[in-house]
Amino acid sequence: MKTTIFTCFFLVLKLSFCFAADQTLAEKLQMAKQRPLLVELPSMDEKYIEKLNAKGKNEELIEYTSRYNTFINNYKKAFTGYWTYNKEISFKTADEMAAIISQNTGKYAVIRYQSFTYGSFLRGLKHDPRFSNYLYREDNSSSLISDRKNFYNYTVLNLYLSEEQDLVLTFRLPVTESEGGIVYSLRQFEFTFDLLEKHPERKGAEIYGHNYYQSELNVPKIKTSVVYLRKQDLDKGFKEEKLAKLYKYQYKIVSNEEWESAVLEKKDNVICAILLPGNENTLKYYHMFFCASDGKMVTNVPSNFGFSEDDFDLLSKLAK
Repeated sequence: MKTTIFTCFFLVLKLSFCFAADQTLAEKLQMAKQRPLLVELPSMDEKYIEKLNAKGKNEELIEYTSRYNTFINNYKKAFTGYWTYNKEISFKTADEMAAIISQNTGKYAVIRYQSFTYGSFLRGLKHDPRFSNYLYREDNSSSLISDRKNFYNYTVLNLYLSEEQDLVLTFRLPVTESEGGIVYSLRQFEFTFDLLEKHPERKGAEIYGHNYYQSELNVPKIKTSVVYLRKQDLDKGFKEEKLAKLYKYQYKIVSNEEWESAVLEKKDNVICAILLPGNENTLKYYHMFFCASDGKMVTNVPSNFGFSEDDFDLLSKLAK
């Protein structure tokens, strides 16, 4: 069982975030913390808007604009309220960011948003601006998860030093958009910052190993915590009566508001379930269970669909 758990855990950690490829990662993170942080705001997808206008799809355009505005609002709230590593944070449009980084200045730490629907590859600091577009589509809406019709979408936050092309750290954003989901991703940055401040000598697989160790420490919390599941993240055919037979500990199917509250308020004795994007042509999702109090992992279950009763069968076995 432990071998299987480790394999799943290593896989998601490796795919959920990457590290600078040299042994000065801890030094780079220290540099990033001491600078003003520039956070790029994703742009609206002008080609998509033109397409909707050309086809007279006004309702879809209204929906896209509303989703974009909600995301930008949550994005700003998450960084201003929960990013703790830079004293000064400024939000920049794509054009403003491009003008700054073209100067090759060594003054800033930079967060760039990257979203794409095909190919799991990461871009350098000066990548094509279209990769910072907000790519919401009806066919990759989280509302379709339960019907198993969700289209592949993959969004990350990339951290750079403004004078370097290569990224320092990158983390995935969850499939279901929300302020709490963004905060979850920011806490993964926080975890790595804290680890390397205490253990600057660690790199690569050693960091994965530390995360695995942390997960093992969190597994016993399954017995004393309530697992929060959002309805929109459940799989087609999910049956609560079956779950009740498989899982002898506490769980609750909650509204997005209650789920958000647990994450933002760092509630004790709550484990939140969240969908992270998987890899194209392999797995659509990673079913991540994490402690609401600090964002640290309990376990992960790779899957092609939404949360099912089988996830809780695994949780029960882990807790034994």
